[in-house]
Amino acid sequence: MTRPPEFQRQAARLCRLLAGHAKLPLRTFLHRVHESLPRVYAAALELPGVSPLRDASYRRVTPEEWRRLYRSIKARLGSRMYYAEVFDAYERKNGKALIGDLADDLAEVHADLANGLRCWRAGDHENAVWYWRFMREAHWGEHATSAIRALYWLHRDAAY
Repeated sequence: MTRPPEFQRQAARLCRLLAGHAKLPLRTFLHRVHESLPRVYAAALELPGVSPLRDASYRRVTPEEWRRLYRSIKARLGSRMYYAEVFDAYERKNGKALIGDLADDLAEVHADLANGLRCWRAGDHENAVWYWRFMREAHWGEHATSAIRALYWLHRDAAY
């Protein structure tokens, strides 16, 4: 893996957008996130399956870094922060909607992508790809797809 894959470029772009959100008008920020999240998710589906031979060693996103981004995005979203969602679309016995948190979704996606980028920048491409792929399946993929749907409704209802 000598050349960065499309996923790495898309993940870096989204992380820069999320980290720099305060520099953009809110509507512009939400529109760009709405464009970027599906690209990152689609690129993640193309990540190769790898089995790293050693543990990764890099500085992970700290809880304080996460909280700082979360609070900053939360403050900007206002009434756009919370949305209704169904956690498991195929769980038909309990069709109750849950409350989603768009600021949490974006901060969680950022943390998982940033952790992989830090690993990548440390030169450990194999562990970075493994981490991104595993965490898409285990964590950030659910946050990304929930955020995409929430952003769809905001866009549809002209709320951004």
